[in-house]
Amino acid sequence: MRSGGKTAHRLLRVTLASPLIGLALAGSVAAQELPSLEVPVDCDLSTVCSIQNYVDARPGADARDYTCGTLTYDGHQGTDFQVPDLATMRYGVAVFAAAAGTVRNTRDGSPDRGIDAWRRSGKSGEELGNAVAIMHGNGWETLYGHLRQGSVTVSPGDRISAGHPLGMIGLSGKTAFPHVHFQLLHKGQVVDPFSGKSASSGCGEETTPLWSPTALSHLGYRGSVLVCGGLAVSEPQRSAIREECPSTTEAPRNAGALVAFAEFGGVRAGDRIRLAIIQPDGRTLVDNEVQLEKTRARQFRYVGKNRPSELWQTGSYTAHIVLTRRIADKDRVLIDVGRSLAVR
Repeated sequence: MRSGGKTAHRLLRVTLASPLIGLALAGSVAAQELPSLEVPVDCDLSTVCSIQNYVDARPGADARDYTCGTLTYDGHQGTDFQVPDLATMRYGVAVFAAAAGTVRNTRDGSPDRGIDAWRRSGKSGEELGNAVAIMHGNGWETLYGHLRQGSVTVSPGDRISAGHPLGMIGLSGKTAFPHVHFQLLHKGQVVDPFSGKSASSGCGEETTPLWSPTALSHLGYRGSVLVCGGLAVSEPQRSAIREECPSTTEAPRNAGALVAFAEFGGVRAGDRIRLAIIQPDGRTLVDNEVQLEKTRARQFRYVGKNRPSELWQTGSYTAHIVLTRRIADKDRVLIDVGRSLAVR
């Protein structure tokens, strides 16, 4: 396998069609000879990684993903597979080819500095940072963007199979969090692999997913995701959590505080977030629920208590992290996670 670090290549730009052409394409995409796509990341999507954004199926201020959910933003043209923190990115999460094909072009050498640095010095047309473009025949193509600097392992002209390593998830280009932007195109038009329809063709309709059955078994839709959550012994700082999601499992009896924290992805106005801590004797230490006023891509919250005058009880403390959404006049629990910490 070749290592990265090659001279940066500029990916050929993809010309997107007007909304009218996209709508005309929507009804005919499923009739084409389609690729069967595999999951493009080497990461457990139920416990570690997650999908932060899908293709925007309904552009405008009220953007929606293919289910009519809010895991997208206006004009987004791909699927964002994210890692929970920068430490995981640095450890290394591989990005794979979703289908067999021929590498059309690559770019490497862009630093993993995120959106603020890109805005200061980034080049127009290089918003995806380090990236790989693969042709799959019959007009189909996939793009993989925001790869980690120096990680690209393929070169233009390479013929590769599904599952071939392309690079690592990174923070290069115009991005606020470490992920790979996976984009599917047919004859230059963006196609949503979850619906089988062109971008901007609407949401909530019958879908024809382009993923393989195995891939689909790992890609169940979650209307909101828990990016990071648990118990800490001091007030958590959001910047520190984005650097490395804490995994504290033990604490001394004289710990200064016990705090439940969570960062969610894809919350809506009206969602309710509940954070609670249950003591070893079953009593509630703290229990707080708030209703959100705004729809946000990310939402961070924490609650806790300072150490009482006496020491903490010994035993297991449990944080309950719950997100509830009102759907079709019924409350639906989207996230219900427990995290434990032992006080010794």
